[in-house]
Amino acid sequence: MQQQCAQYRSLNVKEISNLYSGNDINIIFSFTLTLSRLTSSYAIESMSRNTMRTLQRYHPLLRSRLIYFNESWRFVSQELDESDDLADIIDIPIRDVHVLSEKELAVTTQREYSYELDTEIDTCESLCRMVLITCDNSCKVGVIFCFLATAFDSRNAFEITQNWIRGFRLQLQRAERETWVIVPMQELRDGEKRSLMSSVSDNWISRVAFLIEALIFVVWILWAQPYNLPESAYSREHYTDDQRKSHLCFFSLTPTETANFIQYCDRNRVSTSAMLTTVIAESISQKNGKKHVLSELVVDLRPSLGISQHVNGVFSSLIYLRHPRTSGTNNNRCLIRRAKQSQRNIERQIKFGIAYHNLYYLLPNKPLEKGDLRKRGLLVGYVLEDLGTCSERSDNESGDTETNSNGKKDMLKVENMFFAVTPTVVKAPRIEVRTLIYDDRLYFTFDACAKSIGEDVIREIGDIVVKCVSRISD
Repeated sequence: MQQQCAQYRSLNVKEISNLYSGNDINIIFSFTLTLSRLTSSYAIESMSRNTMRTLQRYHPLLRSRLIYFNESWRFVSQELDESDDLADIIDIPIRDVHVLSEKELAVTTQREYSYELDTEIDTCESLCRMVLITCDNSCKVGVIFCFLATAFDSRNAFEITQNWIRGFRLQLQRAERETWVIVPMQELRDGEKRSLMSSVSDNWISRVAFLIEALIFVVWILWAQPYNLPESAYSREHYTDDQRKSHLCFFSLTPTETANFIQYCDRNRVSTSAMLTTVIAESISQKNGKKHVLSELVVDLRPSLGISQHVNGVFSSLIYLRHPRTSGTNNNRCLIRRAKQSQRNIERQIKFGIAYHNLYYLLPNKPLEKGDLRKRGLLVGYVLEDLGTCSERSDNESGDTETNSNGKKDMLKVENMFFAVTPTVVKAPRIEVRTLIYDDRLYFTFDACAKSIGEDVIREIGDIVVKCVSRISD
């Protein structure tokens, strides 16, 4: 094997921000695999590890650590040549949890999901980890990926998750390595952009637009005085910083409901993100006493930065959306009107680079001490991150058939694709909502820090949102 050299990359401002905020935020993707035949837990773990090792060649942060070097934090990874094997690179920690029944598998997967969300990653060992939940007498396998939010954003983490699924499917089919459908090879330094300011925002038009938007925003805040959800006294009393816990609730739509929802949005010329953020705002406003609501929407900065969608790293920001007091989630005409307003607001903020300007107000000036609250003056009711439509139908035309698009027997079925990000501890209660459409189903994850909001409130909001989306899809 050839001599391997270490490669370094400095952190960008968003990655440093996550580091300063405690370096304890994780991104979780969880799903259930159904194999075509019984497979031993040893074989499943072996194939999982082989798949991850192949992915480490293409995704440099999967073979990296986070270190403090020359008075600055850096990612460091081994630089590989095509001829190098992967025997000496770091192993991604894979934990195998064995259960006795399919019912126990579902319960254990949800429990492990919560554990991974709230347990810090040892960055001296790796920047991600994995959990397999197996059962000897079942073809189902629970899979959980946990990524460090200082090194990956959700879109990047999901691409790695999708690549793992493709690779694992090919392992089951005993496919040759050359048949891998994988992203282009990348170097660690491909993601080295200390500044996340785009040329879109680096002009006088963008600056003027931002100042106007900021002025309107301040006036609206003073006039509307937006409210978030009521704080739970019980949750606050039983919360400890040493054992932070997140409250989680999971929901999904049927394939028919999902298809109808997408068609409804297309017919009314609004994005699914705009419609979802409107429905969530109406639901929270209904719960908090019909008050105005302020929300945050996560956006990907890669397109305007000229960075490939495949490049590892954190390249996301937030835009703020203003929602007037509710008129009720049963009024479809009102929902459409407000969704179109949100759509225009989103497009305007992206066009004028306001998401880039917002970064300055999102980043802490210094590292926070453990247990400190993230200092946020704005009463944000909720955060929405929508990954949009993602599908594996090119490999598997239908989850209910036994053959794929190539006429070969399909060895794998993927279900229950949920994702979440460790909720930020802030001084005011808020909900974080993560959504994606995967293989014709819309999945929702509602989570919040257990310090401020009770699980019953999160579930109630989730029920209202899902029922509303299901209703307007009829």
